[in-house]
Order: sequence, then C-alpha cells, then structure tokens
Amino acid sequence: MRSVPTLPQERRTVDDERTVEESPDFSILAIRTLFAVVWIAITAVVTFATEKEYSAPVSYPNCGPLQGVDEVFEERRLHVYYGVPFMRPALLQNRFERLSILTRSWPFLLDARNQSQSCSQPSLNVGKMTLYNTNSTEDCLYLNIYLPARKQSERSTPAYPIIVFIYGGGYHSGSNSFPFYSGKYLAAHGNAMVVVPNYRLGVFGFLRSSILGLKGNQGLHDVHAALLWVKNNAAAFGGDVNSVTVMGHQVGAAMIGLLNTLSGATQLFRRVVMMSGSPYMRHRKEDGKAKALEQEQLIQKLGCRGEPKVLLDCLRSKTAQTMLDFALRLKNWKTMFIPNEYEDIHDDASVDLRSTAFSKDLIIGTTMNEGSYYANLFLETFSRYDASKLTRVEAYRYLQEVTVGLGFHGYKELVSYYDQKYKDHSPEVFFANAIGDIVVNCPMKQFAQDMASVNTKVFMYVFKHKPSYSTSRLEGAGHLDDIFISLGNALDAPILNATEAEKGLSRDMLRMWARFAAKG
Repeated sequence: MRSVPTLPQERRTVDDERTVEESPDFSILAIRTLFAVVWIAITAVVTFATEKEYSAPVSYPNCGPLQGVDEVFEERRLHVYYGVPFMRPALLQNRFERLSILTRSWPFLLDARNQSQSCSQPSLNVGKMTLYNTNSTEDCLYLNIYLPARKQSERSTPAYPIIVFIYGGGYHSGSNSFPFYSGKYLAAHGNAMVVVPNYRLGVFGFLRSSILGLKGNQGLHDVHAALLWVKNNAAAFGGDVNSVTVMGHQVGAAMIGLLNTLSGATQLFRRVVMMSGSPYMRHRKEDGKAKALEQEQLIQKLGCRGEPKVLLDCLRSKTAQTMLDFALRLKNWKTMFIPNEYEDIHDDASVDLRSTAFSKDLIIGTTMNEGSYYANLFLETFSRYDASKLTRVEAYRYLQEVTVGLGFHGYKELVSYYDQKYKDHSPEVFFANAIGDIVVNCPMKQFAQDMASVNTKVFMYVFKHKPSYSTSRLEGAGHLDDIFISLGNALDAPILNATEAEKGLSRDMLRMWARFAAKG
C-alpha cells in the first residue's frame, strides 16, 4: 500500500469552523484522511481473508489515491467512493466564481467512505419525503462514484460504460446525497460506472451582476467541470471514457443541452438521456434587464454599498445562511437564479444546438401528467395553494398570467384549444394539462424534432404508470412520480412501499438505461 505522508501542521479556520490545510487546492481534504489509514490497517486482514476474490475499494486516479467502501445491493457487490472533490472549494474569495478543476493530485490517501454535504439550498418536499437544509454548505463540490466490484479473475474484462447523472430541482435544490439520486441501483443492475456530481444552486450558482462583473452560470460550469474530471480520471476506476452517457432530470436535462453550447463540452459525452426536461424549457420570460434589477435588489437588501470591489467583498463576508435567507425573501426567487444568456450561451439556444450538431444518441421523455406539479408551482405565485378549488374563470386568468410571464403569445388560441379539449373535465385538469404542455411537453417535442433534423438518433417515451405512492390527484404519473422507479429508489425505500410489480418495472428500466449507455 502506498505510504501516506505526515499532514502539514500549519492550519487555518474557515467560516464553517472546520480546520483545513493552507494549500488552496487541498483545503477541507486533508482532515478526511486522519482515520482512513487506521481503518484500512484494522480491516486489511479481515478483507483479505473473507473477500480476497474481489479487488479492494482503493483507486489511484490522476487526482490522487482514494479509499472507498464496499456495498452490496441485491446480491451485487459494489465499490462506492463518496465525496470525491473535483473542483476547488467555493469558499471565501471563491464564492460566485467559476472555479477550475483540481489540477494536481493530493499526496495522501483520501477517505471517500462518507457522503459529502449538499450545496446550500432551502428545505425541499419531494412526494412523501421532506429533505431539510440543515446539512447544506458551500463546500459541496464533490461527486459520488458507484461501480460493480470486479473479481480478481475479471480484472482484464472490458471497461464499464459511464453514466453521469445530473439531478434536477429547479436550479435551487438537489443533491447527490439524496437517496433517490443514488447511483447504486444503476451500477448494480446496469453493470455500469455511475457518477453523480453536485453543482452550486440558487444565488451561489447563478448570481449574475454586471456591476460586480459576475457573468453567472457558475452551477452550469460546475457540471462541465465534473465531466472534465470524469474524462481525466474515470479510466482508473475501470470506466470507459469513450462511452460516457449524460443523464439528466428536469433542469438537469436542460443543462445537458446548454452544456453543448460551451466550448469543448461536445467531446465529453457520447449519449444523452433527458427526463422531464430539455434546454427549451422556459421558467420565465427572458428579460435580462428585469432579472438583473431583481438581483441588484438582493445586494441592496443585504446592506452592501460602495464600489464594485467593496460590494463583492461585502457579499463574500455574509454567511451562506444569510445569503440564502435574503434570497428566499425575493418574490421571484424560484425563477431568478437560473442560467443566463451571455457570450458562451447565445441568444437563440435552438439555433445554437442545431448548428453545433448535437449528434448524440438521445432518449427523451416525460411523465403522462407533468402539468400537475407545475400547475401548483405557478399557483403559489398567486397565493393559491389548491388547484382542485379553481373555477373555470380563474383557470383562464391564471393561464393568461403564466403564458405572458413565460413570454408566449397567442393566449386566446391556447384557451380555445384546451377549453375544447378538456370541456368535460374540471378546471384543474384543464389548467394542469395546458401548463404541462407549455412548460415541458411542447418544448421537449420541439427539441427532439430539432435533434432528429441533424441526424441524431432520437428515442421518445412517456411514463404512464401512476405509482402506488403517488400524491397526484390526476390521472397517470405526475412530475417526479417516475424518478423513484426509473432510478431505482423504489427497490429499497420503505417510505415508498412500492409494489413488487413496480420494483420489477424499476429493474427493467435500470437495465434499459444501461443498455443504451453501452450500445446506444
């Protein structure tokens, strides 16, 4: 085993009150090695005696040596590496910056046996689950790696196809530590290497200010950096860097398309899966001046005044929780901090994506009833919290508000079409279906058509089964209903209590994704 050098004695304390190294590239990392060597020494004999037919969960990628952990899921042994850093920490002077990937390896065996924390975000309700933000931080730019453990006799077998999963959450929530985003299910049933990175969210990941010289899209660049890290390091784990599939849900799917407008990103992946989202999704009318004004208001509310450098220093002096609290007080906080259009993301995304020949094999699909989720989301902005109590007149009015807010024209034609189509249904059904088409379904179909026009191999699907755990009142699967089955969490989450048929469907879908990742 490689020796582990003595850790440096000179240390400092950052705003989260943890002790770290002085070295800017290895801040936060060295403290995690203190127990790794001891743990390895204690378990080495047992591991050799009882598991000697399998390789050990220790890898030596370009970034530096990693101590992972063995996990077993449905009789398949996995090597898992949690909390692997891929970028410099977004702390202190690095807040709001587009950061670079780690370019030199750490000189110690890094403990990768425990989950890292989520990026700073508000608490989140997902179906029957409530995910609290008490464990979120700006020090979050880590990724998780899951892959089948090879027997010693299998060391010369072909490399694993790689699946990089980008979670959704409206650009303001999500984490690779959420159980339903675990890659263990895909790794176990798909015989693939699965990588799930974190990226910065909300004000930390998408703040733009011309005054401060902040171009925004920090979170988008985090995802790009994660793909670069995979390109540089995945082979050491047994992954095939020439067979990378990027899979995204909701805004994660949207970011995959937007990544294609960044220089060099096209070369980092070969296939794409987009679930309930596309880069054509709209969250608000594209009005750069209005959005910039709203973000400048945040700076003022935080009490920051003065020249640009003074303003930026003031913002960086605020605690992460203070920044988050003030951002959440803004009326449009859910749609304020989203990808911006600037020099490396052009004004017309559809033209961009076609002209750059997004020639990737593509699976793209939706649930049967995407609109039920978004209908309630939009109604919250009107201080309405129960779509089932809408009158027809209110549904018309709110649909007009939404279409105008998203920058669409032809409101009268929309109302006429959906009024006729759902004349025998409730106002809730009318409103939800119209919203679902406007926000998800129509943009996705247009994106699929555009990709097919540049000779991309496109497959489309609709997830119709309404799971036993669904909280939607409407017919068919709603937004998020599919994620627990399609990514595997339904297989072992007691809170879902999925049926055996749903578990069977889950295993089938996991194998389907993996076949696509391997062969297209």
